[in-house]
Amino acid sequence: MQYEDRTHIHLHPYWYIVFGALAVVFLVRPIVLKTYHDIKRLLNKRTQKKRYVNSSTQPAPQMHCDGDVCTIDSITTEKQAPKIDLEKLRVERQKRLAAKAQAEQEEKWKREKEEEKLRKQGNKLIEGNSQQQQIRVPQHSDDPLQNPWARMFKDPVQALSSSDIFRIMRGNELWVVNFYSLTCVHCKNFEPIYRAFGVKMQNKQNSKINVGSALYPNCQEAASSLGIRGFPTVKLFYKGKVEDFNMPRTVDNLERSAESFRRKLDPW
Repeated sequence: MQYEDRTHIHLHPYWYIVFGALAVVFLVRPIVLKTYHDIKRLLNKRTQKKRYVNSSTQPAPQMHCDGDVCTIDSITTEKQAPKIDLEKLRVERQKRLAAKAQAEQEEKWKREKEEEKLRKQGNKLIEGNSQQQQIRVPQHSDDPLQNPWARMFKDPVQALSSSDIFRIMRGNELWVVNFYSLTCVHCKNFEPIYRAFGVKMQNKQNSKINVGSALYPNCQEAASSLGIRGFPTVKLFYKGKVEDFNMPRTVDNLERSAESFRRKLDPW
């Protein structure tokens, strides 16, 4: 009886071809991948160099500002992006805001000027009605003639003209008068503080301090006689005497200065 020899496996030639192809793939694959990446890296370098050369000949994109928003033209490459000057943008924004604030301030001053004009017309009408009713006011009265318009509306700060200031200088009452101008920025900053001082004196019981304001150039004659050259200027009047207010502009300092001026002339 003969036995079959199974120590050697006999494969079909087809399988030898398959195994040989797989061995070639595994051996050649790293070399192929490395060559592929090298070629790709070389092509990328050449493309970037070409883009840089082309971008250097193209004009830089322009920036357009509309109000507070700035836009840049479409950018195709990173080399075309312009350098934005942040300091310049900040300065331009500050200029726009300053111009806007200046326009609003001028509009406010114009409105206040119109109100002052209407107030004067109201004063003339009231004075005319008083003359028709034969209410005579002495020309050289010791007490100043209070502003009828301010008295009508209970304005804590009375608007004064040059004639009113001259009567105050001859009178015996204690007055704090602010000389101001509509074109003065410091006057605008001081106005709410001075009005708060007037309201405090109006609400204070037994207050002997009168608060007034004189608009330049309506008080030009009185301001020239007092030697006023700048604004705002606060003067204290009492019993024919005049004193300058030289303390920091606060409500308490205004009241303290007026009381000190009164005690100086009336120590008792």
